[in-house]
Amino acid sequence: MGNDATGLNMSDASFAEGNLIVQGPSGTALKLGTGLAASGYQNNVISKNGSPIVEGGVDMGGNLCNGSPTCP
Repeated sequence: MGNDATGLNMSDASFAEGNLIVQGPSGTALKLGTGLAASGYQNNVISKNGSPIVEGGVDMGGNLCNGSPTCP
């Protein structure tokens, strides 16, 4: 069974840390709020076939996106 929705969907002023997110080919693996309040993510392992992998937020370091230390 696949996940065709957003793996982890967070609102503005949120912080995702220490998560393992595995996403199917549809949807977004990690989606953070894009409003006036900043959101960020750090020390996550994110795997997804296709894109987008991450939407919104600021990469605070220590993340792996499909095995790469460079996350969008």
